Amino acid sequence: MSPGYIYGKPLEHFSIIRRKQSHESFKTAEHFGGEMKHFSNDTLQDLDPESDREEELADMPVLEGVMQALKTGTSVTLEPCARARRIDVPA
Repeated sequence: MSPGYIYGKPLEHFSIIRRKQSHESFKTAEHFGGEMKHFSNDTLQDLDPESDREEELADMPVLEGVMQALKTGTSVTLEPCARARRIDVPA
């Protein structure tokens, strides 16, 4: 994926498999506007945001795995994360 993240430009995926090259472009996406709108709405209506401590704690092993992989240069296998609930993503 090039770039791995960016604002205002489409993402592109380049791959080479057995000498066959492929390229795919994706529409430009605004990643944070919907999240900010949802959080603001919850705050204004005195609701608990869907993103909770459980979700934040679930991110920690991923970040630690990335750090370990960077230090060792090897891949890191993580245990699956069990969640009590999932964030509802509107269509």
